[in-house]
Amino acid sequence: MTERISVQFPSDIKYLDLVYSISKQICSHMNISERKSHFVIVAVSEGFTNAVVHGNCGETERMVAVIYEKTQGILSVTIEDEGVVPIKENMGCCKQMPQADDESGRGLSLIRQFAEEFTLVNDPSKGNILAMQFHVENKSRVAGEINREV
Repeated sequence: MTERISVQFPSDIKYLDLVYSISKQICSHMNISERKSHFVIVAVSEGFTNAVVHGNCGETERMVAVIYEKTQGILSVTIEDEGVVPIKENMGCCKQMPQADDESGRGLSLIRQFAEEFTLVNDPSKGNILAMQFHVENKSRVAGEINREV
């Protein structure tokens, strides 16, 4: 069974807490393990921040869509902005983690680290589209495996 949830936000960083909360609730609703939920929540939060700050350049009249879809052990999350600037131009910097004292620049590095797969493309007619995939295990499956080992 496929579960799909789509939420659209004004392009404003003040909605980041709401994106975080919704991502956490969706992971819980989809019965995703706590460890994997953390990875999803961080990656989605970073993707949303990049869409607002870099893609839409903070223009609050633009929108950011976050789409969650779970099918057969894979959670796909797509974040779409109305891309004033192609974020892909900045991807060269995401191959290594920034220094701890850097104020920004960690987003794509964290996404690369936490998502099993991700793509970032700019469609001039639509904007930037970040697609992430996470291999997820249901909480009950993980708990069952632990019980068998005891």
